[in-house]
Amino acid sequence: PAKVSLYKVNPTGDGINGAQFTVYTDAECTTPLTDENGETVIVFTDPDGFGISNPIKVSKDGTLTVFLKETAVEDTRVKLNPTVFEVKLIAGEITEANNGEVIVDDWKPSKLELYKLNENGDMLEGVTFGVYDDIECTSAAMDASGKPIVLVTNKDGYAISNDVYVNKDGTRKLFVKEIG
Repeated sequence: PAKVSLYKVNPTGDGINGAQFTVYTDAECTTPLTDENGETVIVFTDPDGFGISNPIKVSKDGTLTVFLKETAVEDTRVKLNPTVFEVKLIAGEITEANNGEVIVDDWKPSKLELYKLNENGDMLEGVTFGVYDDIECTSAAMDASGKPIVLVTNKDGYAISNDVYVNKDGTRKLFVKEIG
């Protein structure tokens, strides 16, 4: 048997947890590879972004070419990587997908800025805002480090977030609510 491994990170180098790469027998990714129990072979990444398959049976010549494609991810901020990775497995070895290169997600960081003024146009200090992914403001939006985004205005009524990941096109819909 052989194994395939991979490492997926965000643009700041933090591992992407819960990414699922399905292993296929064809480059079009239409026929999933199955193990001896008839289960589809899937590589799951751990909290550090590392993933390794269960043992995969190779051909009589000791090799097997497989194709990996990201098919699911737990973190809703992560977009599925459309790349199909061709991997030639060798009996008794762990072969790294993407020729051993790290798979980097294509987010790009941005910052969220706001000002708080009263009805007279005076800047307000110490006002706290929560940032959310949903209009009901029940699902806290996370910054690039995985922490909830909370903004507090300074003496100039200004607040700026840590890095926030946005989509490749530079957009991300967020909802801001004054919480204190």
